Amino acid sequence: MCSYLITDFSEKNLDYVLDKSQIAGFKYIYHPGPFEDWGHFNWSKSFVEGGDDAVKALVDKASQRGISVGVHTLSNFTTTNDAYVTPIPSEHLLKQGRLELLMDINDSQNEISIKKTGLFALPMTLNAMMIDQELITYGEVKEEGDKMILKNCKRGAFGTTTASHSKKSPLYKLWDYPYKTLFPDLELQDKYVDRLTELFNKTGLKQISFDGLEGCSYTGQDDYAPARFVEQFYRGVGHNVLNDASRLSHFTWHIHTRMNWGEPWGEAMRTGQVENRIKNQNYFKRNLFPRMLGWFLIRLADKKFECSTMEDLEWALSESAGFDAGYAMNISVSTLKKHGQIDQLLTAIKNWDMLREKKCFTPEQMERLKDPSTEWHLEKENENLFSLYPLSITKHYHCSLGELQPGQPGGADWSISTPYAGKYAFRLKVEGEGYIENPKFVTEKGTIAFPCKVEDGQYLLYGFEGKAHVTDKNYNIITSVVPQGNAEVAAGDSHIAFACDKDEESAPDVTVRFITRGVLEEIHYQ
Repeated sequence: MCSYLITDFSEKNLDYVLDKSQIAGFKYIYHPGPFEDWGHFNWSKSFVEGGDDAVKALVDKASQRGISVGVHTLSNFTTTNDAYVTPIPSEHLLKQGRLELLMDINDSQNEISIKKTGLFALPMTLNAMMIDQELITYGEVKEEGDKMILKNCKRGAFGTTTASHSKKSPLYKLWDYPYKTLFPDLELQDKYVDRLTELFNKTGLKQISFDGLEGCSYTGQDDYAPARFVEQFYRGVGHNVLNDASRLSHFTWHIHTRMNWGEPWGEAMRTGQVENRIKNQNYFKRNLFPRMLGWFLIRLADKKFECSTMEDLEWALSESAGFDAGYAMNISVSTLKKHGQIDQLLTAIKNWDMLREKKCFTPEQMERLKDPSTEWHLEKENENLFSLYPLSITKHYHCSLGELQPGQPGGADWSISTPYAGKYAFRLKVEGEGYIENPKFVTEKGTIAFPCKVEDGQYLLYGFEGKAHVTDKNYNIITSVVPQGNAEVAAGDSHIAFACDKDEESAPDVTVRFITRGVLEEIHYQ
């Protein structure tokens, strides 16, 4: 149930990624897409320059620092740039069925007449066909009585060679997948496993996900085909390899180290698959299987999402601690380099996992930690003592400075509710043309002001330790700010008044989220 890092490392940045991995305490790093093709599994030049030998050197280098390396595939999914497809397609590409030509075709015609068939009832993605040594794709199908016309055909598709063909030549409709991939038949599938086995034995790779195992069932062999794929790899590899998949069968229960699955990146960390993550924990427990929570994503800011916060991350880490379940943390190299708080996030990962793996949380604490509606923060006091704080995080409060009356000072009055009295932290964001200056917050417990300017896309971050910083959208510090006053709030319902100076010629929006914390609980590490 160890957690691991998913990132797009290469031989050129391996040292940097290993440094970051050690900050987080990860023992495994996992590449999400190291191959140029699927089928022959040739290595991408952006990963290594020298093929299998270069991968072995990379694996050995990581091993010297106590870190193992894994790679991701999609089992028998076949990319159209693979040598089993182009320039001469393998006769063992998986066929959906045979089509009957009504006439000979030359090497350039883009409309093909065939006998009417039901094979086109199921929509495909690539619309690929094979005849002799040529692949052809069609744009649309039009019925005309007892025949069909395949229109807008692309000849010599995927780098194959155009040719003339007799109507007696079998024209096959191929199976494909929405990932724009094809499939092998069962005989060719065995060669895929042979290649994966070879490269793991040769390089010393120690982790794989059998993603897309459902593709093996396209062969028509039902559960036998994925079981055959996994067992052939299992028996062929000469060393221990952590392996998982997103689906568990009665047979693969005996082989998979654990189960894990991808994250819907279109969702925020706290909403993506939460119910499914929790439901799976009971499933794993019932089946005597190691518990995993799936993949989580630490992201940079984009058009839809803000940059991942410590609060987001610790929500995931507290779930991991509560269920005593591992996870995969997906952090691109770009995020590792550009996220302004990345070392703090990685340190939090190490601290939470270290305590989880040493069983330092009490059963009662774990029951509270696993509740997805709760928020927590862990601080390291010394090598043997940690402080665990329950948090209360408010909704987002908004102040639209453009909606103020003429002459009205910039600001807003907000009603908040928190179970915890005392200091509060906050995350303030400015959006829109212009800037704000000298933001101030007033409660019945005190007033705090920040002599600074915050511009469009920037944050003002204020923490419980009393430090404040203006940052860019990815929390890289632009300037440090010395707060003036006291930031405290009463328990229960209360009011916070917000005020600021603003650019007279523009009126940005201000969004603030407040954080309060309860009484600490000591966690002892031994």
